[in-house]
Amino acid sequence: MKKNATRLTIAALSLSLFAAPAQAAFVPKPAPAVETTTTTNADMTLKNAVKDSWTSLSRAERKSRINAAKDAVKNLKDASANKVLLAILAILLPFAAVWIYEGTFNTKVLIALILNLLFWIPGIIYALLVIFGGL
Repeated sequence: MKKNATRLTIAALSLSLFAAPAQAAFVPKPAPAVETTTTTNADMTLKNAVKDSWTSLSRAERKSRINAAKDAVKNLKDASANKVLLAILAILLPFAAVWIYEGTFNTKVLIALILNLLFWIPGIIYALLVIFGGL
């Protein structure tokens, strides 16, 4: 029985080694992307209106708006990176991810801990729901 399993494994590996280049030869190349830009009169009117409102602002007001936009983008990047790390932690330790997300040990963390101890998958689902705002 052990010999048959070994032979079957070797046959499967050798078949996959020889089949992979043959499959790669038949993969079609993707067509080049054609970029088409069409602007309507409404788009042009909107662009001109935004440009006029921007040029009517003082230099200090422009600078403050640019700095506010930079801060908003920075906060968005930090928040999305934190969510990704919390999602990874939620898969490994669901209750710890909820605890870090909530900041304190509360009922949500306790529910996640109980679900994690009883059944691991519901603990993961609950943690992801808490982290991504479902609960």
